[in-house]
Amino acid sequence: MVFEKTVEVRRTLETLVSDPSISADTKARIKGILKHQLSSLHILFNLNVARKLIVLLEKFSKELQAVDISADYALYSLQHILQRLHEMRDDKEFQQILDEAKSISGIEEASTDGARERKVPRWMESGDSTLTEMLQTTVNVHSGSIDDMRQSYFEAIDVIVESINRSCLSKKILL
Repeated sequence: MVFEKTVEVRRTLETLVSDPSISADTKARIKGILKHQLSSLHILFNLNVARKLIVLLEKFSKELQAVDISADYALYSLQHILQRLHEMRDDKEFQQILDEAKSISGIEEASTDGARERKVPRWMESGDSTLTEMLQTTVNVHSGSIDDMRQSYFEAIDVIVESINRSCLSKKILL
């Protein structure tokens, strides 16, 4: 729920920042939330991964707790979740989750040819108020941090699979 409402929360906070009745201290805190928590690709990525895994595991848990579940269906459900986790442990799936987080955070990949205008500090102004320079956007999108996210994503799935295997498949199920 939180992940789907991130854009709405961002808009609300941006509206509050411009509200003259809000104190400067509160505005500074809101700006910090906007700048760090709601713009952090790492935080939004982890939130998206957690959301997807929780939904999957909650469905599995409810299926196993059903009153009228048969042993055959329990095994089918177990095989299904393991198959889905195996599918999730793929670079395409990782990239899709990363792209979803990027779209929510508003972060795009750094471009090498992306020129942007920057204001020149007043003390440096010589009549021209803007200076166009080549900048690479560095919004916490470094290949190292994406590699770290990929590693933690795969590790989380591996831990879940290992836990399921250890608790369900290691026990001898007699049919």
